[in-house]
Amino acid sequence: MKITETLNNFKFFRYIVDLLFTSVLFIVRRFYKLFKIKDGSIVIISLHRLGDSVFTVQAIQQIQQHFNRELIIFCYSESIPIYKIILNNVIYFSVERSDFDINNRIASKYARNKLSKCNPATIIDLTGVMTSASLIFNSKAENIIGMNREIFKGIYDLHTDVSYKYHLSEMYLNVAKLLTNNIKGKEIETSPLSIKKISKIIIHPFAGWKAKEWNLNKFIKLAQELSKTRPVSFLIPFNSLKKDIEEEIKNYHINLVETKSIEELITALKDCSLLIGNDSGPIHIASMLGKATFTIYGPSNPPFTLPYGSTHNYYQKKIKCSPIATENLCFTDGGRYGCPAFECMNQLSVEEVYKSIRSFINDLESKSIA
Repeated sequence: MKITETLNNFKFFRYIVDLLFTSVLFIVRRFYKLFKIKDGSIVIISLHRLGDSVFTVQAIQQIQQHFNRELIIFCYSESIPIYKIILNNVIYFSVERSDFDINNRIASKYARNKLSKCNPATIIDLTGVMTSASLIFNSKAENIIGMNREIFKGIYDLHTDVSYKYHLSEMYLNVAKLLTNNIKGKEIETSPLSIKKISKIIIHPFAGWKAKEWNLNKFIKLAQELSKTRPVSFLIPFNSLKKDIEEEIKNYHINLVETKSIEELITALKDCSLLIGNDSGPIHIASMLGKATFTIYGPSNPPFTLPYGSTHNYYQKKIKCSPIATENLCFTDGGRYGCPAFECMNQLSVEEVYKSIRSFINDLESKSIA
C-alpha cells in the first residue's frame, strides 16, 4: 500500500513539475514573440544521425512544395552531402555535435547565435528532442512548428507528439501535415536503378550501435560465398578494423574500401549494384542513390526503417524478445540498455542469410531491372 501511495505521489509531483516547466517555456516563447521576425527565412531544424536524416527527406520535400521558396536546413555538417543527393533550392547552416553541451543535449550560445543569423521567421523542427528544444526556445521567429515531447509543447505554435508507431519517415511527415492537409506519403525520389544484373556487391558491417551489428566473422564468411559468383567489397570507415582482420579479408581476395568522409562513402556506394549491411545509415543512403539493399535486422523492427520499394529486402531471426509489430525496438531499446545474450544476432547463421540474399538477387535479376 505504501509503495502504491509513493508511486502515486511521485507521478503527481512529476506532473506538477512538467506543468510548471511547460508553462515557463510558454511564457518565454510569448515574450520573444513580442520582437518577432515576420519577413525572414524558413528554417528546418534537422539534427540527426545519417540514417534518420534520410527519413526526413519526404517531409522536407513536402514542406518545399507547400512554401514554394528557398529553405534553410540547419543540421549537422555530416548530413549535408546526404541532403544534396535529393534536395535542391536549399541553403545549409551546419553545426557540430560539439556545439551542444551535456552529451549533445543542450544548445550552446554559439549554436543559438548561429540559428539567429539565419533570420528565421518560421522554424520547422524535424528533430523532436531536448537538443532542438534548447536551440529554438528563445527564438524570435513568428512561427515555430514541429514535433517534440509534451513537456516542450509550450515552445511551439503548432505541435505534434513524437510517435514511433509506424515507418519513421511518416513521423516526420506528421510535421508537414501541420502546415497543410494536402500531404501524401510517398517513396523518396531516388536515382533510378540502372542495372540488369547485380554485378558488384558492397558489404558494410557496422551500425549506429553494437547491438545492431551482425558478427564480423560471419560477414566475412558471407563475403566469401558471394565472391564466388561476383565481385564483393567491404566498405568501412578509415582505421575501423585491426590490421590483422584487414589482412584476413584481403587474403580471401575481397576488396577493402576505407572512407574518411560522408562524401567518400557516397562515392563508394555509387559504384555498387547491391549494398548488404545492418540496419544503419549507409543502407538508407544507398537507397537514395537508387541501389538495391539487403538489411540484416536484429533488435530493431524492419517495418519502421526498411527502405521503400521492391528493390529492398531483409532478413531477421525472430525470437521471443524481438520487437512486436507496434514497436520500433526491442525492450532493451534495441540493445542500448544492455542485452543479456544478443541472441537475435548470435542465432543468425551465414547459411540462412546467404540463402535469403541469393533468392533476393535471383528475384531482382529475373525482373531485369531497368
